[in-house]
Amino acid sequence: MLRQDEKHSMSEIHRELGTVYLLLERYPEAERELALYTERREYDPEGLYRYGQVLEALNRPGEARTAYRRAIEAARTAPRYRQRIVAQWSRLAQRRLNR
Repeated sequence: MLRQDEKHSMSEIHRELGTVYLLLERYPEAERELALYTERREYDPEGLYRYGQVLEALNRPGEARTAYRRAIEAARTAPRYRQRIVAQWSRLAQRRLNR
């Protein structure tokens, strides 16, 4: 079990752990971590994109498409100084939606 002070945490550990589970194809664990992360950081394009990947792997295409759309919107509305950093997640999400 992961322990951290939620008042001082940006929860990135959940995104990173979810990504590791995704790469290991441990989808239920990945979903748990990424759902928690995207609930706390609902405007993080990377987390939303990864969450969409997990939902796709779990054969939940409608929910995956919603996560991808949210990733695109989050990247589009990111502060200007972050837009170059998060643009890759928007492009990847757009490719998934266009398949």
